[in-house]
Amino acid sequence: MRISDSVDTTWMVQSKCKEVRIDYFFEDENGEWKDYNLAKSTCETCPVRAQCLDYAVFIRDDQGMWGGVAGENRRKLRYKLNKTFDSYIKTYEEDIDFVAWQIKRSSADTVKNTFLQ
Repeated sequence: MRISDSVDTTWMVQSKCKEVRIDYFFEDENGEWKDYNLAKSTCETCPVRAQCLDYAVFIRDDQGMWGGVAGENRRKLRYKLNKTFDSYIKTYEEDIDFVAWQIKRSSADTVKNTFLQ
């Protein structure tokens, strides 16, 4: 079973990228975007942008544009989230619910402040 099989994807039916050709959201074999700005602007107005980004980060998909963030930036985000998670675990080992809340909040802030400016 793939990890993506165990993740809720019902949000995908609401995605705006369904209205645009899929190849706009991925680099070609030369690493060039067909239209990076179109992909990014489509994501910026998508009602399920956060779920899309969460999904791509969770399944470790580093290809294309998901939730308005390209693959290399998602790798950086995942690295920051892992470092954040490790530091929270050391600090709050006895309160896992609090840790989960903090990480969810800080991941949204990290995306907003780091990648979506």
